[in-house]
This record gives sequence, structure tokens and C-alpha cells, in this order.
Amino acid sequence: MDEQIYQEINNNEERFWWFLARRSIVHYLLKKYVETPQSKTVLDVGCGTGMMAASLAGVFGSVIAADMEASAVEIALQKGLNAVKGFLPDGMGNVRADVVLLLDVLEHIEQDAASVSCCHKLLNENGILLATVPAYPFLWSDWDVLHHHKRRYKMSAFKELFSADLWKCELVSHYNTLLAPPAFAVRLLGQNDDTSYTPPPAPLNMILKNIFAFEKHLLPKIRLPFGLSIIGLFRKR
Repeated sequence: MDEQIYQEINNNEERFWWFLARRSIVHYLLKKYVETPQSKTVLDVGCGTGMMAASLAGVFGSVIAADMEASAVEIALQKGLNAVKGFLPDGMGNVRADVVLLLDVLEHIEQDAASVSCCHKLLNENGILLATVPAYPFLWSDWDVLHHHKRRYKMSAFKELFSADLWKCELVSHYNTLLAPPAFAVRLLGQNDDTSYTPPPAPLNMILKNIFAFEKHLLPKIRLPFGLSIIGLFRKR
């Protein structure tokens, strides 16, 4: 992404409802599916400015943040993270981890299938990969162009990235479901997305955060039938 986007995200991600809710969902799922996280290493690939990695530093024994953009790595280093420059599918070196995060990363990469295969090699035995991607090609908008996306995903295309002989699927679902209907309406009417990360007024920001974050209680139990994004948690065979 462009450097100014990284700066805007860095200025707002500790307050903006979407980042806060996604962080809550990721923490909840990792605590549910990863045993003894304090003894595990997590690798956040495409870490951006490092908010997620920093939030996991007190949960996991070791956290490694990696991004292909030097400006993002520099911001992550300023937060005291173990941050390195790295990229998928062939620029991650010899790093190994028990958990790999690909949070809204695969849509930026031309070789998404090769990138998933690389993550399989990066993982230790019985390791976990948690990935999120934007859903529905028909929702393509200026937002995707601004963030240098290569694609949005159909559920079938996302699942095809994780072959059953290499991965055990623990969870795969749409998410960001409860807030999806108004977003569908805006995009289908041809309106441009608000591309700002500036939080709305505090009460509304908290309401949106709580609605989105509530889905963490649903995801381990049911598969949400639609949503603005897709989330998958896979275990290395």
C-alpha cells in the first residue's frame, strides 16, 4: 500500500472500530484453538504498522512481525516489535512459527496459492494458520483499488487455497456479517466507499466495534452465510 495509508492507519488503528473488533475476534479464536500460547511463536505476515502483533506480545512467548514495506517495518520497530522485512511467497527466509497470521494479506499478492504453500512450510508441526480476506468480487470498489488489491474472494476460491491433504480446516466462514447489509446497499448503488480511517463519534464507534466483535462468539459454533469478509483457521497436517 502507499506510505500515506500506513501513516493514516498508524494514527487511527488504536481507536477505529474495525481494527478494534478484528483484534478482539483474532484474540478470541487464537485463545480457543492454540494450546499454551505462552510457549508458542506467532508470525504476523503483512503486519502493517504492527498493532495486531503488539497486542499479541503479552499472549504468545514470541512474536515476529513481517512486512514487505520498509515504512511499515520501521513503524513496527518503533513500537518495540521484533519486525523484519519479508514477503510471500518466496521472501520469508528461514523463519519458523507455531501460528501464522495472514490478516487481509492474500488479496494483495498475485501468487496467493504459492503464498499459502509457503506458510505451510513456515509452520511447525500441528501449527495454525489464521487468514482473512475481503469477500465477493461483485463488491469491488475504489477501496480495493486504493489498497492495491488483486482480487476479492468467493468462498469456493478461498477454500481451494487450502488442500485437504495439507490442511485440516478448523473454521471457515464469512464474517463482518451483522454490519454487511448497509455496506452491500451502498456498494450496489454505486456509491464510493469512505476511504478514511478517522473514527466516527465515540458512541457510534463503540457501537460498531461491539456489533462486529460480537461475531467472535458465533464463529466457532456456526458458519455465517454472508459477510463482507471471509475468515479461515487451518491446522497443518
